[in-house]
Order: sequence, then structure tokens, then C-alpha cells
Amino acid sequence: MVHPSAKPDARGAIQIPDIAAIQALGQKLFPPPGTPVSAKFVAPTPTKTASGPPRPAPLCSAPKPTPKPTPKPTAKPPATATPTSQPTATSEPTEEPTPTGPAGAEAPAP
Repeated sequence: MVHPSAKPDARGAIQIPDIAAIQALGQKLFPPPGTPVSAKFVAPTPTKTASGPPRPAPLCSAPKPTPKPTPKPTAKPPATATPTSQPTATSEPTEEPTPTGPAGAEAPAP
């Protein structure tokens, strides 16, 4: 059934909804509380494979990643270091160096 004022439309047909049929179907699908639903609208009983307690979803069939190898422990350092002898002075200390300027420049003022 098409509305009398409908003109050809590139998007498709424009139809008038059958409100009475929609309401009747709603009453069949959603009966008053305590009234059983028609067998036509009830889901079928589960099969043997679908019955039973719920189970987790199956795992992916991709191979598991290779675990990283455990690193080998490194050698521990010795508990104590061996003491060395005290250093000895081999020469006399030198005197302080004197500052010098660039080549050809005068000596800095004291």
C-alpha cells in the first residue's frame, strides 16, 4: 500500500505502516504477566552440545610466544679488596708555575 500523494523516489518506496497489525504482533510477543508466550515465539530447547554449565570461550589457535630465557647470574665480586701499600714521595715538590701571556705580549702587571 502506497500513500496516494507519493511520487517516485530514488531512495525507494514510501509505505504506510499497518498500525493495527503491529499492535497485534506486539500483544502476541508481550502478553500480560502470568500468561505464557505462544510456542511460535519461544526459543527452542538447547541441544546436547549447547547444554550444560557455561564454559569460557575457546582459546586462539595461534602458537604461544617463546618465553624469554632466564639470564645466567653474573659472578659476584670478591668480598673484600686487598689493601695496597701507602704511596711514597719520590721527589721534592716543584715551585709554583708563573703565568705567561701570548707570544710577544708584555708580562702581566703584578
